[in-house]
Amino acid sequence: RMASPADPNRATNDLLRRVPPHSVEAEQAVLGGIFIRNSVFHTLVDTLSSDDFYLPAHQTLYTCFLELYRKNALVSVASYLKDHGQLEAVGGAAYLSELAQTVVSGANAEYYSTIVRDKSLQRSLIGACSDIISNCFDQSRSVDALLDESEQAVFSISERTSGKDFKSSKELVNRVFEELTKRFEQKEAVTGVTTGYNRLDQM
Repeated sequence: RMASPADPNRATNDLLRRVPPHSVEAEQAVLGGIFIRNSVFHTLVDTLSSDDFYLPAHQTLYTCFLELYRKNALVSVASYLKDHGQLEAVGGAAYLSELAQTVVSGANAEYYSTIVRDKSLQRSLIGACSDIISNCFDQSRSVDALLDESEQAVFSISERTSGKDFKSSKELVNRVFEELTKRFEQKEAVTGVTTGYNRLDQM
């Protein structure tokens, strides 16, 4: 049947007919980069999750990497997947071999990981917007409640981007020691903000 302009399912139906944003090439590049240089995973583990991958096979592979990383296991990816009955589901040993031959440097893998994450964020926003549109057609809902829920839905997605502003503990410790050294070398009695009370400043 034709959807009427006031049909609450119209927006959802329109969205379902379109392919969600994703990049198979970027996902393959990230997984291939991890195969080639396992050390690159250290830079990706805090910014990417399995759900960020669009293809189920790639989600399974990344989950496998996460498990092996957390357990610090020395077993191969193929062996792990085979033992868990997932090897064929990800394309078999042939697909793993294809990914392992991907020419991707560590820096490129990190670049491609931002593409994978951005596509994932786009999909999350589409899902949230679809829910918001559907809820807005519900006449029983108050506008205040709709605004609060809509803001929270978008905010929860935007929170995921805050991770890129985090600094490593090593970087922070070095910065703190540099600041302490600078203050120690100052000749003034007060290295911070004066309180207006000389005795307190000296203490």
